[in-house]
Amino acid sequence: MAIIPSKIEVEEVSNILLEELNVFHSSIKERLGIDDITYSLEIGTFKVCNGYPEENTLASSVPNSEGTGVEKIIFFSASITDKINRYYSKIYNKQPAFMEAAKILIRFAIIHELVHIKQFKNGLTFEQYKQIDYTENPWEREANEVASEIISETGSFGTEIINVLRENTVISSDNLNYIIGLLDDNENN
Repeated sequence: MAIIPSKIEVEEVSNILLEELNVFHSSIKERLGIDDITYSLEIGTFKVCNGYPEENTLASSVPNSEGTGVEKIIFFSASITDKINRYYSKIYNKQPAFMEAAKILIRFAIIHELVHIKQFKNGLTFEQYKQIDYTENPWEREANEVASEIISETGSFGTEIINVLRENTVISSDNLNYIIGLLDDNENN
């Protein structure tokens, strides 16, 4: 059998996003205590700043007119697709592990943005948020930590998939069998 790097298309990611936003999203809202907050959800392709795509932005919370809450969350399907294909393509021949990795990355993005909703519910303003550079921003760190923690509850496979994302590495030939084995272990437990 030929070994073909896995690849997912934007349309597939958009479909998974819609599915996860219909099911997974509400359970996380409840868990974070934000099911009383109203905002809209959209799916775009890339975030555009100054006329150029920001390819690393998976999702973005758009402030309300007062800057005290979120009006909408936009998930960027092309950016998510690029990240999945870059980090997880070594899970060859589009194995179930590749599709599971794609779902985990999407769930991570959903949780991350919902943590921001909770932060604003708890008093954070966009003025405060903007005062600190993204890479040093404690609210971004918290959103990543909470999302990682919730994903890690699904098992070692999810933890490793998110570690690849957060460490900005890729699944390689060196760690491929280990990571796929973790999915098998999760399914057997």
